[in-house]
Amino acid sequence: MKRTLFLIILSLSFNTYSFEKLSTNLVNNQTKILDTIPPTAPIDLTAQVLDTSVALSWGESTDNVGLSAYSVYNGDVFLAAVHPDERSYVVIDLEPETTYEFRIRASDTSGNFSSWSTIIITTSQKEYCFSVAYNRTYEYIDYVGIGSISNTTDGRYGDYTDQVADLSFGFNTIELSAGFSDFVYVESFAVWIDFNQNRIFDLNEQVVSVAVAGGDITSHNFIIPEQASLGNTRMRVAMKWEGVPVPCASDNEHGWGEVEDYTINIIGSQTKSSSAKRTVINEVKKESSIEVYPNPATKYINLEMTENKEMSFSLRDLHGREVKSGKATRKNRIELNGIQSGMYIMQVSDGNHDITKKIIIK
Repeated sequence: MKRTLFLIILSLSFNTYSFEKLSTNLVNNQTKILDTIPPTAPIDLTAQVLDTSVALSWGESTDNVGLSAYSVYNGDVFLAAVHPDERSYVVIDLEPETTYEFRIRASDTSGNFSSWSTIIITTSQKEYCFSVAYNRTYEYIDYVGIGSISNTTDGRYGDYTDQVADLSFGFNTIELSAGFSDFVYVESFAVWIDFNQNRIFDLNEQVVSVAVAGGDITSHNFIIPEQASLGNTRMRVAMKWEGVPVPCASDNEHGWGEVEDYTINIIGSQTKSSSAKRTVINEVKKESSIEVYPNPATKYINLEMTENKEMSFSLRDLHGREVKSGKATRKNRIELNGIQSGMYIMQVSDGNHDITKKIIIK
């Protein structure tokens, strides 16, 4: 009797446990089947924008059961499914100066989708490639003259894009010189102008490629084609010892020398003033038009010109600071009292002709 009663109680307990387990499984399955509640939308969608890429990040979505992923879209184009713990994604290979709409939504384990989080961005302008010299201890660019730019320089890389030269279609000229701390070497110069303003120095945009021995200022003619885009664009000047400069290079690739950037404003067809610019080219080549001696100088400089007209002169150091200026006639003696020894740039102008000479003062 007792044994029979025990078996009945045990049977009822087992059936009760089985029923509870079955009921729980049914409830759980029913919950999965009936989960129609979508996640909340991703919050605080932000973007860090560059020229060809965008870094997206967002805040966490919530769900009553559990998240499965975040879906990233570029407009209507699916890009990626991101794990719910990450909440960031970098989009690459975009076009510069282009507007994009990026959309993010969350999904849960039951296949429900949240509403969209959307951000509209515009990529920035494409950056010019990086270029810098490895070392400028022994040689460097110490003068660049073009249009209204007359710059004495030093350093492995110089950002002089705040200096602007207005140039017309057709013939133009640039003046270059190398500086040396000790021995004089043969240096290779190269100059590029981004004519189509695509922020790439194309092969057909190289306007100067020349090897120069010594530190004299040399003049180089080039042509701005009529197909060039009007407005501001970049000019890159590179100088390299033992090798041909390239427009884009790291310090080890570029080697010994220097790289400098300037701004060129292409103003279109030549005007009346362009004839004066052409005269400048001819006059720079005409070494007999001006004589500066002695060079090196100590106490004074003699300045003699073949033309009998009044001119102005300016003596500047390699940092561009003017140390002496005044008016000059056909024969002049310029005293150097109080001027420290070093290398200087002498500029002489009559308003139409501009002549530049490098001077060493001991």
